[in-house]
Amino acid sequence: MRQVNTTTPSPARCKRPRAWERRKEQRPGELLDAALEVFVARGYAAARLDDVAARAGVSKGTLYLYYAGKEDLFKAVVRATILPVIEQFRHHIEQATGSSEQLLADVLKGWWSCFSKPQMGGIMKLILGEASNFPEIARFFNDEVTLPTHEVIRRLVQRGIERGEFRQPCDLDTATHLIMSPLILKLVWNHSVGQCCKPIIDPADFIRHHADLVLTLLRPDTATAAPCASTHTPDAPAQDALPPPLPA
Repeated sequence: MRQVNTTTPSPARCKRPRAWERRKEQRPGELLDAALEVFVARGYAAARLDDVAARAGVSKGTLYLYYAGKEDLFKAVVRATILPVIEQFRHHIEQATGSSEQLLADVLKGWWSCFSKPQMGGIMKLILGEASNFPEIARFFNDEVTLPTHEVIRRLVQRGIERGEFRQPCDLDTATHLIMSPLILKLVWNHSVGQCCKPIIDPADFIRHHADLVLTLLRPDTATAAPCASTHTPDAPAQDALPPPLPA
């Protein structure tokens, strides 16, 4: 009688199936996951499609069945990882019924929670560090990430103005940049110098204080009678913009 082998297979024999053995529908996601890791680890210029294919467990030829090249692959990574987050924030603002103050604080906290993660933050660092060498990538990121993100924040501030919760700033676009720029600077710092130095301030405290500062400037009761800087005449002396001296 033939003896049946009833021993438990070793871990080596229970390996995950190769990519070509899995369903084709899974491949685009696996390729994007692998590409994200390679882009964040190596940067855009140094990233190689061979490395992406090897990490995904497919041939380079298989990679080209889905993406025309590195630029096409990078755009797909950004669209798969960042654009859904922006859409979630947009939907959240449209459906919100609470105060605009709390909504803005929540959105800033949520933005940081998403983009401070190593891979998401790594994409931002990549763009800021290499955009000047790859203008097409820079334009793509500006059109599909930066501008839509700013539009979400702009709409949130406009919501507060329409509800009487925020005062009308001098310029909505400028206000949006002022709200977002410190977050991006902190993000890049954390993924560069912050990797080697002790944090100057805890990120959670930074976000909380930043939100408090922004809201203080937007509240109607903090508006002053001073005109906007953009309304000053060109020949106005520079010292007019300085704050009054502190009392002795």
